[in-house]
Amino acid sequence: MTTVAGIKCGNTDLALTVRVIHLWSVPDRTNPVVDGSLHMLLLDEKCGKIHASVRKNLIHLFKDQIDEGSAYVIESFMVGSNDHAYKTTGHKYKLNFMGGTNVFRVSSVNIPAHHFTFMPFMQIVSATREDKLLDVIGHVVEKDVIKETEKNGKKRKVLDIMLEDLESYGSI
Repeated sequence: MTTVAGIKCGNTDLALTVRVIHLWSVPDRTNPVVDGSLHMLLLDEKCGKIHASVRKNLIHLFKDQIDEGSAYVIESFMVGSNDHAYKTTGHKYKLNFMGGTNVFRVSSVNIPAHHFTFMPFMQIVSATREDKLLDVIGHVVEKDVIKETEKNGKKRKVLDIMLEDLESYGSI
């Protein structure tokens, strides 16, 4: 089995044992009530994380096979550049499921259910880029009212909060 750290572009015969620690769909741009793609954040037993995606025409092959929190052996996928505007991981590559990708549910107690890489508030505030997801711990010290927004015909609720970092007593 390959580890997430061992994934390189050009690999074609890899097999990974990973846990799906986050699973979400992105609406289709032309029809927001339909899934346009399926995305996963995968974690291996060495706490390596990588993004994986399933394009629209293949969702029906995988949507009912994959559950958040479950572990799988995944085989026969394509490795591509992780060039999303906002990155879910710092990994240079991402996985793209294909029609021939195989997904087998397994029991793997060696892979944690979650893995966090917490970032101090001072590092967040001093960052010059805003292109990746972050793990933070903070105390909610202020919250706004829930606002409803609409994008592409889909309504969403947004809550602005202020967190205080107990380590350095800063806030974001």
